[in-house]
Amino acid sequence: MVEVRPSSTYSFNGIPLDSTEVIFQLNSPTFRKDTSMHNGVGQYVGTRVKSNQALDSVINSYKADSAIYGYRIGIKTAQMQARMLKELIKLYGPGTKNPNTDHGLYWNLKNKQRLILYAPDYDRIIVLNTNNLSKTCYQDNMNGVIDLGGCNIDQYFDELYFRKKL
Repeated sequence: MVEVRPSSTYSFNGIPLDSTEVIFQLNSPTFRKDTSMHNGVGQYVGTRVKSNQALDSVINSYKADSAIYGYRIGIKTAQMQARMLKELIKLYGPGTKNPNTDHGLYWNLKNKQRLILYAPDYDRIIVLNTNNLSKTCYQDNMNGVIDLGGCNIDQYFDELYFRKKL
């Protein structure tokens, strides 16, 4: 993950994100293998970068894909949560209730290859490119496991955490 704070150069459909942080998610076999060694918990390594060259160095050191596969937006105030939810509903409709959270919703936009999770219980909106993700399951520590249609959880975890390959 690469965090941008303050994020004054970013917006979400015209809503400025200058009062929050934006975290870009990278994909790397190194991260997945590390996560599997810690029973799905993994570890966090934060690196601050101030230039594109420094960012390239971080990406190369983890052998991460050069494409960003998702981002997380911090939504810590009630005003920002309400504003973002209103915009998501305007853009994508009412969403589907996340059964693992009190107030979470998600939008599985198959035609746009995008999964959007609104997780106000954890002060986050997560936007993922689904091209390289499971089409049937999604899991993270905040949102739990979400069945996107035909989810085989054991098979999903085997693939996600390289359980059978270690």
